[in-house]
Amino acid sequence: MKTYEKVFEFLTDPTKETFLKCRELVISDPEYDPYSEDLENLQDWLNEGKFEEVVQYVNVNILLSPRAHIYKYFAYKELGDEKGRSIEMTISQIILNVLKKQETEPKIHPILLQEFLMKGISSGITSINRMYHKVW
Repeated sequence: MKTYEKVFEFLTDPTKETFLKCRELVISDPEYDPYSEDLENLQDWLNEGKFEEVVQYVNVNILLSPRAHIYKYFAYKELGDEKGRSIEMTISQIILNVLKKQETEPKIHPILLQEFLMKGISSGITSINRMYHKVW
């Protein structure tokens, strides 16, 4: 079973244990590159209006990235795809909720994390990127 399918298992049962198992699968995938520029590419495509490229992009490096799923959320929003938009926001929230429970999580209060998401959603992708880097 491919790593992508295993991630779906985590999304249907989002616990600390399933997340750690899934994260290990991602990290051990031969295509995984922790120094990839995937997130930067997604942001560039958003800024260039290449929304279809953003939503179609799938790579092991972004599977567990809440930021990547927020970028996809904005792309779906621009394309007028409510279902895709809802799915991507749900995925990012599941990942963020599990990260909040991890010992290795960034030290951020859950209220601040929620505020970060809401401000980003209302102010657009460039602001999300700036806020994301301030927090992490």
